Amino acid sequence: MKYFIIIFLLFGFLINPVKTFAQENWVINTFNSEITLQDDGYVSIVETIDVDFGSVQKHGIFRDIPFEYALDNGGKRFTEIEVTSVSNSGTQIPYKESKSGGYIRLKIGDPDQTISGTQGYKISYIVSGVLNSFDNHDELYWNATGNAWPVPILSATATVTLPKEAITQTTCFQGVLGSKKTCNSDKTEGKKASFTAQKLGVGEGLSIVVGYEKGIAPILEIEPPKNIFDELFTLTNIGIFTITTLFGLGVVFWLWWDRGRDYWHRKRYIDDPNAKHEVRPVGAHETTVVEYSPPENLRPAQIGTLVDERADTLDITATIVDLATRGYINIAENPKKWVFGSKDYVLTKQQKDDSKLLPYEKELFSRLFDSEDEIKISKLKTKFYKDLKIVKKKLYKQVKTDRFFYEDPQSRRSKYLIIAVVVGSIGGVVSWICFMFPIGIFITLPNVKEKIGELWYE
Repeated sequence: MKYFIIIFLLFGFLINPVKTFAQENWVINTFNSEITLQDDGYVSIVETIDVDFGSVQKHGIFRDIPFEYALDNGGKRFTEIEVTSVSNSGTQIPYKESKSGGYIRLKIGDPDQTISGTQGYKISYIVSGVLNSFDNHDELYWNATGNAWPVPILSATATVTLPKEAITQTTCFQGVLGSKKTCNSDKTEGKKASFTAQKLGVGEGLSIVVGYEKGIAPILEIEPPKNIFDELFTLTNIGIFTITTLFGLGVVFWLWWDRGRDYWHRKRYIDDPNAKHEVRPVGAHETTVVEYSPPENLRPAQIGTLVDERADTLDITATIVDLATRGYINIAENPKKWVFGSKDYVLTKQQKDDSKLLPYEKELFSRLFDSEDEIKISKLKTKFYKDLKIVKKKLYKQVKTDRFFYEDPQSRRSKYLIIAVVVGSIGGVVSWICFMFPIGIFITLPNVKEKIGELWYE
């Protein structure tokens, strides 16, 4: 059943990632926040949260501290929060920190240990960016409890202490986020104010406002957190991408210019006495003359390999026919026998000097007949496929020896395939980390992870 709930939440929050609250079977008896404005502009906060889990077995609590606030002009204000300690009844306890939907979430408690009954949590942290400046005064605004509690808070209190006597006005609000319902506030002295709210419901909180004389503490402004696109499209990243792209295109162009163009375009000679053909630097627009014989006295298998850069079985078959045409083999048809029989062909080795055969032709000739002088095509089906690999390998070597290729085409393809797989895999992993992880985790999935985490944590 738990897995079904998790899947339901996953799809529900992907469609509409909205924060919701559900009543849980425990309560916060008191929530006290001691807020101290330091003369360097930072605000020190110590929260004491007394909860009663009753008989419910829990691992701990979630404390969602807001770091993003909506302004009246439609903009947003951001704060920075640094947690210094978390304890339960005076003992330091483990916690995990994450960000989600304008809140810093503290997952407080030991996931391997359950607790119940009354517990007293104490959270200490430093905040910056919560001070506002106006024409005639400065102001501290702070959402003391947050509005993400799934249980009621029976009593919430907050005290604010300034470096010196400078408080000019105070107010506070209680209820759901954005509520204008006021609560009890009291300026006990010029440097200290207290606030009280009773019986806050699920999703309700206490926010306090303290106005004070200008110049008591500097106003620290926090820049908005950069989104994933700001992080990706920085000047450095764009520069690296441009340089890498230009370098890659340059390498491709150089390879084409140096090796990819035809020889007559490159004006090169082949000065190799072992080469089977001669290449002259002729003009690129020379008149085409029809030829009725293979160029450079090439064999069918060589031409077939040049056409598609592959030594195919069809090229080997053409070599057998070519050997028969040149008198090395005799091919005879063996008529079919019976009604359901099939035709067969018999290859007969001719007594002719094979010294003029190319290495791959000799290999083919030798493996066709072995020690016999006659062989049926039908008998080659079960064994000759193994010999084909060796013949093709020698054919690749032949076209390389004749300088038609710089390297064995099959080896070159395998090499670039391995490089492509490695580079593609690394690029895929990097792309996933750079794009899917930030976008999925920090934009859409936080609410899903949050709810799934709550299910397993409870």
